[in-house]
Amino acid sequence: MDKAKEITPVIMVGGSRGKYDFFSSIGRPKPFLKLLSAHSPFQQTIFRTLSFQKPVIICHERYHAIVQEQLDEINVEAQFIILEPVQKGSTVALALASLALKNKNPILAIMPCSTSKADPYQDILDAAVYADSMIVMLGQKLKRSARRYGLITADFKTGERCHAVRSFVQDPGKLTPSNQNDPEGHFWSAGFLIFRPRFFLEVLSRLNPDIYKDCERAFFAGSQKRNFYRIDAENYARIRGTSVGEDVIEKIKETCVIEIKQAS
Repeated sequence: MDKAKEITPVIMVGGSRGKYDFFSSIGRPKPFLKLLSAHSPFQQTIFRTLSFQKPVIICHERYHAIVQEQLDEINVEAQFIILEPVQKGSTVALALASLALKNKNPILAIMPCSTSKADPYQDILDAAVYADSMIVMLGQKLKRSARRYGLITADFKTGERCHAVRSFVQDPGKLTPSNQNDPEGHFWSAGFLIFRPRFFLEVLSRLNPDIYKDCERAFFAGSQKRNFYRIDAENYARIRGTSVGEDVIEKIKETCVIEIKQAS
């Protein structure tokens, strides 16, 4: 079986801010803007998913029309679109995607929404080999001058594709890696996570049972119309918003990193 057909891309869109805030608005944030290209960052990210299964998209319910509009423009059909009444952070968003796909239990490839021209296809395939009982990150080699989120310290072994993660810090601030003479053992997260939904839910239920139960309650109280799945607002309001980096990845040992071949 073609390994790529076992992989479902998951894209969280609509909540990021930063470089083009001057042009963005609540109604049309930067992932949907076409400033430097004929296609938005969202559409360019969708193009990078076409070798895999149809993508799953998670966004605020206010963006459902623009998401569908931009998918129609490039003639791509989503597997389904999860609509959040309020954006609660990446832990909650990935719990919703995992609950939606728990029965089929494909390999999920969480992909950042960006304008990168790099092709992560082979990196994701290589990561998928380890995804049954691990959360796999794609990492970029550490540069001392860089200021980024997601500092990975790994047990680096020359010649190996996958490296066990010794520690992960979501927001290192001004933290300087302890071994500046060993850049091979340090990476910045490239924003990709690869895992099975059942494994992610098992980890979440172990670390944060309240978040898991609240997400489950809000998801199963939701409603579906065509390929949109709307999360129940009343139950969702009770959930504490969290970051998957701080709330999950920093706290578990079942993680590894694969150096991304093409920087994103």
